[in-house]
Amino acid sequence: MRIFSCKHKPALYTELNTNQKDKTMENIQANDKMFLTSEAYHRSPKSEVVPTVGAWEIASTFDFDVQAQPMSFTNSQGEQQAVTGSNAIVRTGGRDANGAEVPDIALSAVGTRYVVSNYYDYFSSIASTLTEQGCKVETVGTLGNGAKGFMSVSLPEGIGNIDLGGTEQGGTVLNFGDSCDGSCSQRGALAFGRIVCENFFSTELLGMPALWKIQHRTNAAEYATAALATLESAVAKAQGVSQTINRLVNSPFSESEFRAMVAAVQGERPEDTGTGQTVYDAKFTAIMERYNADDVADVRSTRWGALQAVQGWSQHSRGTRGDNDKVSRNISEAIFSDSDPLLKRFSAALLANA
Repeated sequence: MRIFSCKHKPALYTELNTNQKDKTMENIQANDKMFLTSEAYHRSPKSEVVPTVGAWEIASTFDFDVQAQPMSFTNSQGEQQAVTGSNAIVRTGGRDANGAEVPDIALSAVGTRYVVSNYYDYFSSIASTLTEQGCKVETVGTLGNGAKGFMSVSLPEGIGNIDLGGTEQGGTVLNFGDSCDGSCSQRGALAFGRIVCENFFSTELLGMPALWKIQHRTNAAEYATAALATLESAVAKAQGVSQTINRLVNSPFSESEFRAMVAAVQGERPEDTGTGQTVYDAKFTAIMERYNADDVADVRSTRWGALQAVQGWSQHSRGTRGDNDKVSRNISEAIFSDSDPLLKRFSAALLANA
């Protein structure tokens, strides 16, 4: 077994955590792949639109292995010394979106008791089980060079779809996520996509937590059992999503109320007259621009319109840090529930007195 090493211990964790400096903002790296159907809500230059996401696309996405390997570093005497209690999680093999072989990539440092997931077993078992129940895989992909994997599945027979007339059309999907870098457990959760503006968000913002979160399993048969239980729960809760949206659509919410709630969740305006006020004012202005956008016009004076305005700002207008891109951030937030704190505060306040 290869021992992953570097020259100095402090640099080891810097190198291993290159893709983990901010887990809510993980990049779609050059070695990530994503397949989606034309009906899916995610769009990315690195994704490939296909008629159906099937067994080949899943196998191609998760064509690499992930291993826990011992780590060492070169001490001040120039000797190799083991890192006690930690392993490197290393991606090995596979090909990128252009078909080139991917070199070994260290993804993270974890404890020696950490159980590494096998993405292919996990996602292919779930997909096979759910497609037999009438579901359709809409999206499959990875983030952070494979540190996270995800899959979106539509519910059978159009369950969870809504059409309230005008622009208010969309649907609820079932998302599955997993990581091999210790950043999250396996999870299944619902998300809603609003077609007109491609707002795609976790239903945790509607007060509905993840359907399940489990520590990493190793038995593919357990995945199938969990998938069936998750689907049964998702079908029931999708009705709740539609009911909540209907309630918000039919709940009046004026522009003055919207302004006051945004200001409340944004917090006190900085007293200094420098950058702090400039950033604060720019954020408030950008949110109000989303509120007055054409895609919110039909529901602007409702609580649903208010939520879509802030969600739209968070997904489409909010800036990113460094070289992180919005598509990967939005996927991570929708599937792994890493939503923007301001959006979380706003949705909680909006639902509290709905």
